Amino acid sequence: EIRIPEVKKYIERAKDYEPFTNVVVLFPCSSKKPYSTSKSHKFFINAINSSKMVVEEVILTSPYGLVPRALDGVVNYDIPVTGEWSFEEIELINNCLKNFLKKVEEKFDDYVVIAHLPEHYLDILELDDIVITSKENPTSEEALKNLTDTLKNYKELTKNKNINKKGQRIHNIQQLSKFQFGVNFIPNEIFINHKGQIFTEINNKNQQIASINPKNGLLILTLAGGELLWNAGGRDINYVEVNYKI
Repeated sequence: EIRIPEVKKYIERAKDYEPFTNVVVLFPCSSKKPYSTSKSHKFFINAINSSKMVVEEVILTSPYGLVPRALDGVVNYDIPVTGEWSFEEIELINNCLKNFLKKVEEKFDDYVVIAHLPEHYLDILELDDIVITSKENPTSEEALKNLTDTLKNYKELTKNKNINKKGQRIHNIQQLSKFQFGVNFIPNEIFINHKGQIFTEINNKNQQIASINPKNGLLILTLAGGELLWNAGGRDINYVEVNYKI
């Protein structure tokens, strides 16, 4: 599956993803997509919210390797999860993870990796220094409480680093723009409503520049958004929309 063109394109573009925070939590994938709509990931998100921490959520999966929460809506595949990993899948996941953690280290120097994963995921990780919050069932009450309590212990790690929920939401949209178009055109001051519509101030007026397509997780631009994109990237932009469903 790794050789499928859509998968190769995803892996190539996802390499440019910039981490937002130095607390990284690894999660397993789910059969329901987007992951955030699945029962298990709702439990994970609630556990994070209970800790009041801002974390970098990263889903480990085949055939995509790593899926940061910001790109959650983009991947859509229907491949049964068997619990058996091929050598190629193990190599891909570890290579993607090492590349990602290198970026975290370059940006923050100090960081922590928390693995909230079932055993068959833990078995394939080639990382020396990880904090394990779950070994059998990551959605059990005990495991979820352990995740919340463990995250609280790392509050000091994110102190004085300008890391907050609002900033992360804007960052995630900017990373989605970079993933989709090869350039970020989203300003630092935006408002996102409950429908996923994105607004910013242009000429002293609030104008919608984009919305998130619920079907494929990608940005749909308004005319104003298209102008911002052109000004940001000109002819070097990826204009062709790719459907990452396989």
